[in-house]
Amino acid sequence: MADYNDLPELIGKLKLAAIDAYMVHRGFIISGDGAHYARVGTPIPGVVSVPETVTVTCPNEAGQGGGVTTQTSSSRSSLSYVDDFAEIRARIDDAL
Repeated sequence: MADYNDLPELIGKLKLAAIDAYMVHRGFIISGDGAHYARVGTPIPGVVSVPETVTVTCPNEAGQGGGVTTQTSSSRSSLSYVDDFAEIRARIDDAL
């Protein structure tokens, strides 16, 4: 049974789970090693192009950090999930 000493660890796990759900909802998959999220865009039918891959760093086990994005194509504006992750963590902190 958990006690109050376990709260920081449990809150960190809650933050990580919430961010994982947020990213999966946006079409990303979680890498096997848990270090990043990945999404591969499909090319437009009839257009010769290479699918774009977007990777985003995951938060650590305490739910902190992550959100840094890397793309295989610079044709789109630069994405970042750092602020989104911070907002998710803040909402959890406010609720608790």
